[in-house]
Amino acid sequence: MLTPTSTTRWRDTPIVPVSYDDVASLVALARRARMSVVDFDWYFSAEDLGRLQRVVYERGRRYTGRYRTFDARVLSAIRDGLGDTNTILILREHKSGDALAASVTCERLNGLFRLHGYAPFVMVFGYGALGLGEHTHALGPVACATLADSVSMLAWDLRRLRDDPRLRPVVNALYGNRLSDGVHSPPEPQTPPEAPHDVAVHFSGPFVAGNAPGLRCLFTDPIAGKTGIYLWTVNIDGVERVWYVGQTRVRFGIRTGQHLASMLSGEYTTYDSDALAQGRFQRVGEPRTGRWPETLPSFLHEYTVLAPHIAGTIRLLRFHFAPLTGDGHLYNRVEGAIARIYKKHTDDALRNFLTPGLRVPAAVPFDKPLRLLLSSEVPIAGLQQELLI
Repeated sequence: MLTPTSTTRWRDTPIVPVSYDDVASLVALARRARMSVVDFDWYFSAEDLGRLQRVVYERGRRYTGRYRTFDARVLSAIRDGLGDTNTILILREHKSGDALAASVTCERLNGLFRLHGYAPFVMVFGYGALGLGEHTHALGPVACATLADSVSMLAWDLRRLRDDPRLRPVVNALYGNRLSDGVHSPPEPQTPPEAPHDVAVHFSGPFVAGNAPGLRCLFTDPIAGKTGIYLWTVNIDGVERVWYVGQTRVRFGIRTGQHLASMLSGEYTTYDSDALAQGRFQRVGEPRTGRWPETLPSFLHEYTVLAPHIAGTIRLLRFHFAPLTGDGHLYNRVEGAIARIYKKHTDDALRNFLTPGLRVPAAVPFDKPLRLLLSSEVPIAGLQQELLI
C-alpha cells in the first residue's frame, strides 16, 4: 500500500516571495502572510507521532499566547488519536485561545496517523522549521522530512530563511518579533555597496490649527490636501522644539483634524499647557484607568478643568508638513529615521520633549540605502540636513 503524501496548502490566494533579494519587501510580505490561514494534512507512524508529541510538549511549555494555544491543540489531537488518556504531555490553552483560527484533528488511517487541520501560516511555518532546527535528533529523520517538506509546499524557502543572515529580519517579522532580534554585523557584500538614493524631505510651516495673526492656518492652505511626513513643534524661547513625528497617507488636513478631535474628546493625555510652553510634560486631572471611550465619563466629569489646557495646547502647537511621494515602506523609513534623531538625541531638552512612549516604525536591517536631504522653511531644533539610512 502506498504511503499517503503529507501536504500543506494555502486556503486562499497564496502569499509567496518572488525574490529573496529585497529584504524590506520580504518583511512586508511576511507581515501580510503571518496570520493567513493554511490547511495541513500530515501522516506519521505511531513512533514518529510520539516523537512529535514529546517535542511539541517540551517546546510549547516555553511559549505563551497563540503559539502555546496551537501547541496545546496539537497535543490534544495527538492524545485523542493515540487514545492515550493517561499521558502527562498536556498543555493548557492560553486564555486568548478562543480568538485563534486553528483546528487540529488526529485519526488512525490504514496503519498511520493523520494529523490535519488549519492554522495561521506562522504557526505551520514554525512546525516546518522544527524539521530543520534544534529538535531534529529528537524528531527523527522521517518526521523531520514530513514537516519540512510539506511546509515547503507553501513556497517559502525554509532552509534559506534559516541559513541566510540577511533574512533574519524576515523571520522576525513573521513571528512578530523586533526586526533587529538576532541580527548581527551584516555579511561581507558580494558586490560593491549600492549608492544611496537621495530623497528630499522639505517641511513647510509653521502652520496653526486656528486663526492667528502672522501665521498660516493649515485647514485653509493648499498643503492640507497633500500626504507625507509631519512634525508638531512648540516654540520655546524662540526655538521650534519637536514634540511629535508622524506620517499620513490621508490628507494632512484630515489627519490633523483626527488628532485634534482625539485631544478634544480626552482620547489623548491632557497636559498642563503652561508647563508645556516651558518644555515640561505635566499631566492635568485625575489619573484615568482603562481605554478610551471607557474613560470618557471621567474625562467629561473634569472637563471644565481640562478644557482650558486642551485649548491652550492647541494654540501652542505648530505644524510642519513635508509632502512625500512613494509607497508605505518609504513613509515608514522616513518617519522612523526622523523620530530616532530625537529619541536618541544627546541634548536632553530635545530627547525628553518628544512625545513620551512614541512608537515609530522599525528600521529594516539590510534595507536599500537612502540619503534623506532634510530641510525646513524655518529652523527646527535638532533637525539634521542629511541623514543616511
